[in-house]
Amino acid sequence: MADYEATTRSNYFHVTDEEKFHQIFEQIKKKNFGIELFTGSDHTYGFGAYSDVDMDDIFELQDIIPDDDCIIVMESGHENLRYVDGIGYVITKERIESLSIMSWVQKKAKELMQDPNYTTQIDY
Repeated sequence: MADYEATTRSNYFHVTDEEKFHQIFEQIKKKNFGIELFTGSDHTYGFGAYSDVDMDDIFELQDIIPDDDCIIVMESGHENLRYVDGIGYVITKERIESLSIMSWVQKKAKELMQDPNYTTQIDY
């Protein structure tokens, strides 16, 4: 059995309270080894890691997202060639939505095949 290997990256986003952001991010760093903080030239922040990130920790940032911005987090990963997947999150002040690549391609295949019962094996 191989280990799951992931890479995670966010967009650059604004926050409404920089001091609170840094406090929350310090807690995120303690729980998510190797996560890096990026600072944009226009007072924006982003982050990334050569691993998956506990999204419950990232969701803590929801309260300090401005109404006109969002945090986008993308993760892709694999367990050898057994599983290959990715997931994207969009976090706004009001909502959190996610989409799995594996789920999306299965749904899209049914649509393009015009067969709601179409199935296939993507992993093993």
